Amino acid sequence: MGWLKIKNSIVFKTVFIIVSALFIVMSMIGLYIQDSQSNIINKLQSYQQNYISQKLKDAKNKEVKKELDILNILSTSISGVIASSLYNGDDLIAKTSLKKFLIKENIKAIYSYNKLDDEIFWIAYKIDKKLIISKYLPVYFKTLQSLQFELIYEDENVGYIKIYYDNTKINKELTNIRKIELQEFKTQSLEIKNEVDKELIYQIISFIMGGLLIVFIIIFLLLQLVNKPLSKFQHGLDSFFNYLADPSKKVEPININTTDEFGQMTKSVNRSIQISMTMHQKIANLMRVMDKNVISSETDDKGIITYVSQAFCDISGYTKEELLGKQHNIIRHPDMPKEIFKDLWNILKSGKSWEGEVKNLKKDGGFYWVHAIITPKCTKAGASRGYTAIRYDITAKKEVEDLTINLEVKIEERTEDLNIAKKEIEATHKHTRESIKYASLIQGAVVSSQEDMIPFFKDLLVHWEPKDTVGGDIWLFSELRHKDECLLLFIDCTGHGVPGAFVTMIVKALEREIVSNLKKHPQLDISPAEVMRHFNKTMKVLLKQETKNSISNAGWEGGVIYYNRRTQILKFAGAETPLFYMTNDNEFKTVKGNRYSVGYKKCDMDYKYQETIIEVKEGMKFYCTTDGYIDQNGGEKDFPFGKKRFTNIIKENHTLPMEKLKTIFINEMGQYEKVIENNDRNDDITVIAFEIGKQSDFIENTDDEIIKYKGVITQNVIGSCMDNIEAKITNISMMSALSTITIEFCQNMMFYSKNKEDGSREIVPAGEIEVKYIDQEYYKITATNIVSIDDKKRIEPILNYIQTLDKAEIKKRYKELRRSGENTHAKGGGIGMYEIAKASSSIDFDFTSVYNYKKINKDKFYFTMKSMIKTKIKGN
Repeated sequence: MGWLKIKNSIVFKTVFIIVSALFIVMSMIGLYIQDSQSNIINKLQSYQQNYISQKLKDAKNKEVKKELDILNILSTSISGVIASSLYNGDDLIAKTSLKKFLIKENIKAIYSYNKLDDEIFWIAYKIDKKLIISKYLPVYFKTLQSLQFELIYEDENVGYIKIYYDNTKINKELTNIRKIELQEFKTQSLEIKNEVDKELIYQIISFIMGGLLIVFIIIFLLLQLVNKPLSKFQHGLDSFFNYLADPSKKVEPININTTDEFGQMTKSVNRSIQISMTMHQKIANLMRVMDKNVISSETDDKGIITYVSQAFCDISGYTKEELLGKQHNIIRHPDMPKEIFKDLWNILKSGKSWEGEVKNLKKDGGFYWVHAIITPKCTKAGASRGYTAIRYDITAKKEVEDLTINLEVKIEERTEDLNIAKKEIEATHKHTRESIKYASLIQGAVVSSQEDMIPFFKDLLVHWEPKDTVGGDIWLFSELRHKDECLLLFIDCTGHGVPGAFVTMIVKALEREIVSNLKKHPQLDISPAEVMRHFNKTMKVLLKQETKNSISNAGWEGGVIYYNRRTQILKFAGAETPLFYMTNDNEFKTVKGNRYSVGYKKCDMDYKYQETIIEVKEGMKFYCTTDGYIDQNGGEKDFPFGKKRFTNIIKENHTLPMEKLKTIFINEMGQYEKVIENNDRNDDITVIAFEIGKQSDFIENTDDEIIKYKGVITQNVIGSCMDNIEAKITNISMMSALSTITIEFCQNMMFYSKNKEDGSREIVPAGEIEVKYIDQEYYKITATNIVSIDDKKRIEPILNYIQTLDKAEIKKRYKELRRSGENTHAKGGGIGMYEIAKASSSIDFDFTSVYNYKKINKDKFYFTMKSMIKTKIKGN
């Protein structure tokens, strides 16, 4: 069957005939021209190999010899002397040595570069044997051939020399050789050409005749095997399309009865046409039904009606002729607020669908209600080309709603006596209910609002659910010293219900006191561990729980999170509570809290809590919960929900929006609780999650300020500073100088303000940086940070010594330090200070004691360093 199918195909027949014809014709032509071509090729190859090979070999030897002479001159030169001179600063010896190169006849120009000083060392060139020394190399010399030599001294690359030389004489000699070769080759090949021309005439005639024969065969085959069946196909399809346009016309089936592909396609197409005709009839019937029963319309993008169904006409009382071409607001009822239609158009113009209930006006002045779904019609490019609306009649439903409202009024009137009796019965429970309700109102008021967190995070969820009317869980969120700094607490206090709620009031009061103190100290580094320590100590004193014999024993477990959107730093400290998060690489991580509670009798008054610092990035997601969710009993074995199930929900759904994740948290817990009949809630529940957004554009500038920043110094901060400089400074030289000094200032602050002494409140590098435009001549850079007394002893002598040096001595000393590598920050500092001085017009510094400031010990100082940069003006 497989062979028979291939044998009957058009492709097989056509290919078989064409191949056969080509084989016969090409065989005849091939035999005829084989001998003549062989003789011609042998003659040409023999001549080319013997003649051209020898000539080119001689020319190549001459050219190579010339090139070798130049290379020998350069390689044996005194490049070592030049490298040594540059390294040791002996410019005169280096320039004298370079002049010797220009004595050579072929060498036309020299370009030298000193890599140590990052500048051009010496440029010279010859014109009419006259030596010219210049700052720039004319374009003409750059078109010559060149060689570049690296200058190495004691394994260090100190620069390079680029030599431009002229090989005009070599080119002239090669040109003469080529002319001679060409003339001799023309003479020798003229005789061969005459023989080739004669042979080619016969070959061309043979190929033309063979080609014409092949073309004739192909045309005949295409007409017989392809064109006729295609014509029948076209005729049959045209009759089908005419039927689609006018069902009264007759469809003529395609009449091809061959066994090849056309025959098989004919059967399939005829069957498809028959099915399409049936479907067309069904669709036409369906469209008639929809037109009669579905209230639909279409408009252009300006609201002009272009189509209405018969059902639309029936319910509105208009005819199609009265509606087509009119504005759609012809049926707008005056009871419908204008705001609804304004909102409708805003949604449609944004490319979205609108759905809602609309009251429409009939032609006779009556009305009807519809539930409408309006959808934009758009082109492939997304441009609007009108709107389609589908509606269904809800007039009866709205009438029932009105009737229900009236009925409820009557029922309320008749049951007034019952309500009075009900109030009298409930009076006995009034005080208890009002007390609990009032407590709930108070607790709801002190708990933070999710709206307060929105400016800080890309996405978030908060699920706070007391077990009873009031509970022992509380979460608190506060903006701190600026709009990008915040503090989040999620806390599970002792017990639940009214006792737990009472403890939450104490927690709220202490939180307000802590936040107020933090706002008064803009220089203070905020530590969640320190916040928990303050809570622990204050609660124990407040509730008189200093000893194990105390009557009271209240406290809490939970976590404290500090987040700075400017620096993208997040700090966490937990009491018997972990923090979970997903990295940008979808890696799930857990930060364990201290295995120690806060405030209870058993808690040590001076216990030092630990904290974790995380440098966050956009897209990272954090999740925190009190133990109410994890400890809720349920399932077939009445076991706690558990941390594993909680974290699995995060791992499986962390890509979803937070609102959907919140629904999943609620539903999963609900399903788990329902497994046990009449199961009660164990505890209050608090679940909070948030996604990190973009880093805040924190550098607040005025017209004169390029950069003004105060806070933790990170690589992100340095990168943002560089972006501001590049955006505001167009002068390349000034941009380079400002960038160099700013980077060095920031690196100094990152290194010298990283205090590690016991009792230090500084746990990350921090400081202030300001780059300011003074006038047309000067820019000023100021950096301030807190340093230890050891750092002061290390920095101050270096800066005092620098101020005794002039600009040339500073540059020289900087080169020495760079070569030695002994004065990096890690080895004691110094080179960075010289680099600042080298790029500055002047520098100044100051150390001020900070002993009087709270939380900072007497061995620390404010270190302020200032740099002035003068604009370089051409001609000076």
